[in-house]
Amino acid sequence: MPVASALVWLLTSVASAQPGSLAPEQQERVRDSGLVDAVTVRLVEVWVRVYDARSQPVTGLSAEDFELREDGALVPVVGFEELAADARRSLEPAPVAGGEDVDRPRPAARPAGQVRSPAASSPRSTTALLVDFDALPLAGSSLQLRTLGEWITGRAGSPPGTGQEREGWILMAMRGGSLETRGLVHSAEEIDAWLEELGSRRPDARAIQMAAATRRAIGSIAASYEARCPQEQGVYCDAFCGHTLENALVSAQQAEREERRLVEDRASALEKALFALGGLEGPKTLLLLTDGMVARPGLAAYTYLEQLCPGEADQIRRLMIASDAIPMLQQLATRANAEEVRLVMIDGGGLRTPSTGSVEWNRADTAPAALLDQVERANDQAPLTLLAAETGGEAILEANDLATPLEKAMRRLDSGYLLSFEPPHAPSGERHFLDVKIKGARRGWRVAHRRTYVDKTLEQSLADSIRWRESSLARQLVERGPGGDGSGLGASLSSRCELRQERMHIELEVLLGGEALARRLAFDDRRAERLRLWAHGSTAEGWETTARQRFLDLPADGGATGSAAEHREPSSMAALRTTIELELPITEWSLGVGLRDEVSGETQYLSTALVAPRDEAREESRPGAGRVVCVVPTVGGAVPP
Repeated sequence: MPVASALVWLLTSVASAQPGSLAPEQQERVRDSGLVDAVTVRLVEVWVRVYDARSQPVTGLSAEDFELREDGALVPVVGFEELAADARRSLEPAPVAGGEDVDRPRPAARPAGQVRSPAASSPRSTTALLVDFDALPLAGSSLQLRTLGEWITGRAGSPPGTGQEREGWILMAMRGGSLETRGLVHSAEEIDAWLEELGSRRPDARAIQMAAATRRAIGSIAASYEARCPQEQGVYCDAFCGHTLENALVSAQQAEREERRLVEDRASALEKALFALGGLEGPKTLLLLTDGMVARPGLAAYTYLEQLCPGEADQIRRLMIASDAIPMLQQLATRANAEEVRLVMIDGGGLRTPSTGSVEWNRADTAPAALLDQVERANDQAPLTLLAAETGGEAILEANDLATPLEKAMRRLDSGYLLSFEPPHAPSGERHFLDVKIKGARRGWRVAHRRTYVDKTLEQSLADSIRWRESSLARQLVERGPGGDGSGLGASLSSRCELRQERMHIELEVLLGGEALARRLAFDDRRAERLRLWAHGSTAEGWETTARQRFLDLPADGGATGSAAEHREPSSMAALRTTIELELPITEWSLGVGLRDEVSGETQYLSTALVAPRDEAREESRPGAGRVVCVVPTVGGAVPP
């Protein structure tokens, strides 16, 4: 039967999206060991969950039970933790000659197998809720939002030490391709107020129209068929399939375009949410309430047309194959893994009545086959299961009461095993595949984990961190972002810009005072290429500069080194002053600067916004005059004398 074969074809195509077809994903924050005096330990963490044939978590495994491979090659597990809702067994990473990884503070060593509670866990987890506002007007979604809100407020009020507490929820909503963030919310009252305000907004008519595109296309095709074939047809109707098929294909292609636009909008907003979470340290879990994202736009309309005209299946199948949104979904999974975000995909539609049972279908030959509903539902839900599986998350489908399945899903995510390994290669920014197996696994056991990661270079890490500092969520959560309040190294940033021959000439000056330099030298007397300086610029229109770097030497100033620098007066140390010059198009730029001590690993992020010159200033200026048209105050630490 054509409809049945379409369902099998859809499920096969989604299942065939193996990790090998994904773009580079998990970007680990790593270091360039060639620029560090001591040997640096770079650890990649893989969160693993093991289930038996009854989908129950398998506990009590040890590090020796796991077989971890990177790009097909076996790698030793140097760190192992068993995670549970009530306790964790921990085995610290094996010692590596040369010292600790200065990028990530490590807790004190614990005896193997020691039990500790999740509250004492070193990784700080972040939980975020992303609501697809366009899905709220659809059947069941508003009810699901209220149920979800009650569940969230219940968890927000859990007492510490119960295994259910959170440091707060990051609330986000997407509408079209835009993203709205509410920042970190701790109280149940704030969550209730936000959800109530969200549910009271007027629905977007354009989103509703796009979501109903398939139903309209099927209705249009059925009406056209009945007009040209007035009597019920038990066989091929040439009046429709032979002469007016092209007109029917136009309706199906219109449905495809509408559905593709809808999934592109949702993918764009989800990518923004993933980027917003990416700057936060530790594991992140994102709950997305939506009604589906469509794996193949227009599939249901094409399938219905194939049901009416089985003799034209080849032509219709070619259009089905071309309508493929799976690569877009794979890129989303890539981005989620790159930002260490596990996705919990929630189908906001819940249980639905089959649309093919409607009384409007009064003719047996034009009524959609019962399997068409399964094709449409599978097409909507396939992206949810794909994104959840690729990121090591969960998918909640066909549930009207979300509280119970969501609680079970979150408890499963809180349990499992944390494996760590040291990459056997230098960081290159390339993708590497991960595969975890259980030695002696019983029949029916399955393993869930993220499938790939990217061994991110230091350059990529700093550039991404600077970009993140310019995001709206970073401004709301600056105290939790990398670099804290920006005073880690005590540096300051000032900037000025001039208009020269219809270009903005921008100078960024980074200043590190004598007292801060003395502290650097007291820690270690290395001076050559001691500091690494980075700069990056972006605009609201999407323009970006390349991430530029420079190595800085600490000034000699009398040659005080080591412990002698501790007794040296800060005023006798000359301040370190360096300038970065940029020539950029005339528009509003956000500029970020990163400064890193290559010995201690401390990093400071500074940012500023340069307002474009006013039109009258642009008219008054003359090429080459060097007239100052905008000055930005100093930001960061206080300017040393």
